[in-house]
Amino acid sequence: MRVVDLTYPISEDMVVYPGEPKPMIKNVNTVKKHGWCEHSISLQTHIGTHIDAPMHMLTKGKSIDKFKPEHFFGRAIVVDCKEKEITSEPFKKAPIKRGDIVLIRTGEMKRIMRRGISLDRQPHLTLDAAKYLAAKGAKMIGIDSTSPGDSKYNFETHKYLLSRNILIIEFLVNLDKLPQQCHIYAFPLLINGVDGAQARVIAIIR
Repeated sequence: MRVVDLTYPISEDMVVYPGEPKPMIKNVNTVKKHGWCEHSISLQTHIGTHIDAPMHMLTKGKSIDKFKPEHFFGRAIVVDCKEKEITSEPFKKAPIKRGDIVLIRTGEMKRIMRRGISLDRQPHLTLDAAKYLAAKGAKMIGIDSTSPGDSKYNFETHKYLLSRNILIIEFLVNLDKLPQQCHIYAFPLLINGVDGAQARVIAIIR
């Protein structure tokens, strides 16, 4: 068995989506002074590797705490999508079944780590592709980029997926280390009433 960490670590110098404030991590207690070490952390819910809940884009969408734990793990199908506009075609060649988690491997996160985020060149999932994945029964999708959608299209892909309770994992790393099939565990922080949360995401390869 091999374990691959798909999580982008949180730090004060990490890459964040344009306009988002970077995390603030402060040491508030020390062993020397207080007898224990403790930090305070301030960060937005969509920084780093995180999961979007329907509430993120829909006024009546469910918050992240409303999903049962079994929603956050299962068989993953990894699909290579190197084009900027990701249509349904690559997914038609993949063995996607109902209840699967589909991971979209674009390679974009490697470029982001080197040069930062460029919204002009971000890969994006077309609405047709989102409809295909919904019809196949995917319960979550993940991507090694900041978003599967495109702001110039009014986030229609985001809204379509989330309106069907298909959760979205963003800012994944190390997808290049995965085979076509594996199992992943993507558990978000259990925070009541919020639109998304950071997650530790790992893949298990047997």
